[in-house]
Amino acid sequence: YWDQLSTPSGITPATSPRRAEGLLLGRLPLPMEPSLLSPLERLLEPPLRYKLMTIRHIPPVKPGTGMPHPYVGDCIQCHLMVGGPAAGSQFKTPYGAVLENLSRVRKLGPPILPTSRQP
Repeated sequence: YWDQLSTPSGITPATSPRRAEGLLLGRLPLPMEPSLLSPLERLLEPPLRYKLMTIRHIPPVKPGTGMPHPYVGDCIQCHLMVGGPAAGSQFKTPYGAVLENLSRVRKLGPPILPTSRQP
């Protein structure tokens, strides 16, 4: 009976790392928040390696058809989407107009790296 009881801190061998961190810090971390062990995990896991590709042309993709290659990594929208509403046919919100004007001065969002990895 006494071995079935948890320790005074509430951490048992079956406790998940997220629950243990919540018991130690007094709160549960958010789902996307890095854990206490994240720096150690990043140090131990091997770096991602992708084969760099030379893009010779932009292949067109029609709506409803598959991509011309298997999906690998983050998509940076490198394909020409054929079809859909014509340019300028959709209503532009005032917020969209402000973003469009700001993007003419400086690129909004993170830079697109030559390795296709998002920062």
